[in-house]
Amino acid sequence: MDTWFALIGGPASGCIGALLGVLAGKGIARRLVLGIWRCCIAWGILCLIGALVAFKTGQPDYVGETLLIYGVIYTTIFSTIWPIAKKRYREHEIRRMASMDATGH
Repeated sequence: MDTWFALIGGPASGCIGALLGVLAGKGIARRLVLGIWRCCIAWGILCLIGALVAFKTGQPDYVGETLLIYGVIYTTIFSTIWPIAKKRYREHEIRRMASMDATGH
C-alpha cells in the first residue's frame, strides 16, 4: 500500500502542480485553479494530522513517514506559491481591464 501510494501520488502531485502553475501563469480558470490549490493545501494539512495520529497510535513507521512527507511537501510548496498565483491572476485582471479601457469595450 505504501509503495503504491508513493508511486502514484508523487507523479500525480507533480502533474497537478505543473498544471496549476501553467494555468495560473496564463491567467486561465481562476476559480478552478485557486479552488484546487486550496484543496492541495488542505490535503497537506490532513496528511500532517494523519502522520501525527499514526505516530501517536503506534502504526508502522512507513505509514506515518509517508503521510509526513506528503504533508510537508504539499503544505510548504502550495502554501508558499499561493500568494504568487493570486498576484498573477490580479495582474492578468488588471491587464484585461486596461485593455478593455483602451479599446472602449
